[in-house]
Amino acid sequence: MSAAAIQVISQWLPFFILMAVWMLFMSRFRRASTFQKDCLAEMKAQTATSAEIARNIERIVAALEQRKP
Repeated sequence: MSAAAIQVISQWLPFFILMAVWMLFMSRFRRASTFQKDCLAEMKAQTATSAEIARNIERIVAALEQRKP
């Protein structure tokens, strides 16, 4: 190999290594584990329950406001 080729490889090698590591991390994070899926399902259920409680409270407040003379 010529000196110019070695210089080009030595300049681009860190970039390619960085890209490979980045792709590795992204592929690992893309796959959700069962624990993560369970946590997300639990959070969605809690959010739905909170929204239902908020709607019920709003209905109670509206009913109490209508009762005021």
